[in-house]
Amino acid sequence: MMKKLISLSLALVMCLSLIVTANATGYAPYTFTADDGAVLTFDAAKVVKETHTFGDPDGTYEKEVTIIYLKPGSNISVEHDYPYGYGANGDELGEDGIYWMSPAWFDIHNGAVEKSLRSGILLELDWENNVYLALDEDSAELIAPPVAPPDTAVENLAYASTQVVGLNGSPVTLEAYALKDENGNDTNYVKLRDIASLLNGTASQFEVGWDGNVNIITDSAYTANGTEMNTPFSGNREYTVPTSVTKVNGEVKDLSAICLTDDQGGGYTYYKLRDLGKFIGFNVSWSAETGILIEPGVPYTDAN
Repeated sequence: MMKKLISLSLALVMCLSLIVTANATGYAPYTFTADDGAVLTFDAAKVVKETHTFGDPDGTYEKEVTIIYLKPGSNISVEHDYPYGYGANGDELGEDGIYWMSPAWFDIHNGAVEKSLRSGILLELDWENNVYLALDEDSAELIAPPVAPPDTAVENLAYASTQVVGLNGSPVTLEAYALKDENGNDTNYVKLRDIASLLNGTASQFEVGWDGNVNIITDSAYTANGTEMNTPFSGNREYTVPTSVTKVNGEVKDLSAICLTDDQGGGYTYYKLRDLGKFIGFNVSWSAETGILIEPGVPYTDAN
């Protein structure tokens, strides 16, 4: 599965350098329209050309890139027609000084840039012309850390993290949520009923039930309840750790889970995709060429 590209026109790339000397600091308002019709507006941006080392499973390489640096504390405005949010692939700076390809999908949000960007991340806007988006960490304003968005004050916060996976040769978009560890690394969780719906009719189909605990029955057709692939909330969300257990064919299994609640009090249980593959019986793999793949009927292996 190829990376999703936000391709900009060549004329746009040629015009990017015009904003570099817009004022004493290089910041200026900037708006561009992507080929898919999305309009991204930055109220304080500057553009530079730099050479960095990038890495993926095939090796490392240097390339000259154009980076749109956004001023900390400034704002982004996004206009698009995507129901699950607008996002991009990203490369994350490692301790070795190399920007390594990240398997995560990064959402670009309206509002403060810190909601979309963090230290050490380059978001890929135009792969063909090597155009990236980044937080300007060299800005003097970073001497005092920027004020965090209000929702980051929540102790148990799940971050909206749209994921595109391959299933039976076709890309599928999942409204996933991620938890961040102490180093800012993401672990993604997917909604159980979304996976049950997608795998229904395959060799790895399973039924979902609830009797105070979550019950998964393998090799059984799934009964939809109307919540599949349609979550009635968006953006970052507070989560709880379920007190209920998860049973697979009547046996309690140790699956890591989180629960997100909608505004009416309805609960939605999310699991790690690899945990579901391990206990239900399907493989989950990832490569630079294909991205994330779900393979129904293929035994799960930790080797991927």
